[in-house]
Amino acid sequence: MKGLLLKDWYAFKSYCRATLFIVILFAIIGGIVEENFFFVFYPCIFAGISTMNLLAYEERDKWEQYAATLPYTKGQMVSSKYIVSLCLGGAIVLINGIIQLICMIFLNTYDIDKLLPLLFALIPLTLLPAAFLLPFVFRFGVNKGRIAYYIVIVIFCGAIGALLSNEVIDLSDKVSLLLPYVNVIVFVATVIIYALSWGLSIHFYKNREI
Repeated sequence: MKGLLLKDWYAFKSYCRATLFIVILFAIIGGIVEENFFFVFYPCIFAGISTMNLLAYEERDKWEQYAATLPYTKGQMVSSKYIVSLCLGGAIVLINGIIQLICMIFLNTYDIDKLLPLLFALIPLTLLPAAFLLPFVFRFGVNKGRIAYYIVIVIFCGAIGALLSNEVIDLSDKVSLLLPYVNVIVFVATVIIYALSWGLSIHFYKNREI
């Protein structure tokens, strides 16, 4: 498993370096431009599907056929991608949190009651795209899984648009006392969905002929 994770790390550094730059740049803009969370949310979705990009490069390079000769199980190969997605999601939330905190301090707008809900909102945005995409990819392959890729992009971009609309913002103001509970419920639901997706991907990949 350690070897698979190292391979994914080297592949990410080679193919997805622009992702980190985009996350940092958008996080800075989101910290400076108040009440405009698009610049914070969108890179999380973009980075959340980076695991699929790694799988696309592996399919292009015939990695699956080569990996079949190595002492790794299909379950380990699937798990490595989910672990990478978790690490990437955690790094994105951490980077955003640090940059938002620096911007708040610099602009004298520090408010922990705004920062913590924002960070909680980033967790599902970084994990759910991969959770919905990866079972399709491990079941049908990257090319056919691209259909799910576009569907997920449309759904999550639409969700962000709804969250940033005046109607939803006005509603959230009325139920602000319930927001901590909503965050906890969404976080628990995200963990459950991610775990179910993990198990489903292992099941699909074990029954798929390479």
